[in-house]
Amino acid sequence: MSYLLKNLMSVKWGITLAVLTNLLGFVLGAAMGGAEAQIKDAWTAAAQPGLMTIYQNDPQKISAIVESSWKMLQRAHMHAAAVGTAALVLIAILAQLNISDLSKKVFSLCLVLVD
Repeated sequence: MSYLLKNLMSVKWGITLAVLTNLLGFVLGAAMGGAEAQIKDAWTAAAQPGLMTIYQNDPQKISAIVESSWKMLQRAHMHAAAVGTAALVLIAILAQLNISDLSKKVFSLCLVLVD
């Protein structure tokens, strides 16, 4: 087994989680791009039972919550893609450091999980 491959094997779970995080960002982006209207309609429909009690019979309040929720979903998409990519780069650098394999495993998992 080559030196590079051996080093990458010590951080395989960190790489796996970073790739899954990146994949989450892409899946959220694809879903948002392909089904924006359906997602917003579903959120609006889910809020209808609380129109009288929670939103004081004001549909504008539901619209404001739906728009705010959409912005939060966009942030989650961008955050997942950025964290996954940054973690992959940092894990690749970490794998080449001259520290114990256990330290590499712990640090690689922390890079993905702590954020």
